[in-house]
Amino acid sequence: MTDRPPVSDYENYPLAGDPDAERDPESASPILPASYPPAGGVQQSQPPRSGTSRRMLLGGIGVGVGAIVVASLIARGSTQPGFGTGEEPIEDEDEGDESERTVDLDGYEVQWPEGWNLDDYDGGSSATLTRGDNTVVFRSFSPSSDATAAEEAQRLLTRHTADLTSLGTVKTTTATTRRDETRAASARTTGRSDGDPVSVTSHVLIDDEEGQALAVIAVVLDSASDEVRAEVTEMRVRFLDLVS
Repeated sequence: MTDRPPVSDYENYPLAGDPDAERDPESASPILPASYPPAGGVQQSQPPRSGTSRRMLLGGIGVGVGAIVVASLIARGSTQPGFGTGEEPIEDEDEGDESERTVDLDGYEVQWPEGWNLDDYDGGSSATLTRGDNTVVFRSFSPSSDATAAEEAQRLLTRHTADLTSLGTVKTTTATTRRDETRAASARTTGRSDGDPVSVTSHVLIDDEEGQALAVIAVVLDSASDEVRAEVTEMRVRFLDLVS
């Protein structure tokens, strides 16, 4: 015989707050299903409308093109003198330097190329140019009334070789000029300056009508380049031809 629990004379009612209590189907609130985000935890966004997407795309392209054009103009301007800076274009250095490499000797101009330096200038009758150990002296003076051009050339040669050693034989040459009232001559020799062999030349041009004489005395190292020798000749010819 199976033991059975005693039957109570009272009806059992659920306790308040009992989660297992019976619910009134009419009064109880419906239970809604829980909402969960899609896999990955990121809610998918809705695609923009076609009209908005097109406007945004065109606007982005326009901004990009504008930025490229502005950057191109700035880059181009940075390579052009004076663009956007208020500065004047830089002139060719040769145009500005030529006047700076000129001095006046009694109305006659002495000009020299780049690389030569004005070592001495008395303001009117003598100018000395140097390039390394090479020296060229320009002079304007009044010649002796009875002196020949050859004598003046030799006199100046002797004066400018006083500090040289091992002097060679002096050779004098008379030059033909294009005007009857002018006389020209040159004198040359060799020697050593601080042990280095040099060649010394003295060219004189006398204008009897003006009573004026010009001279170019050059002391050039034997090791000087062809460029230096050509520049010495060019300066001498330019200066002496002023009265020819």
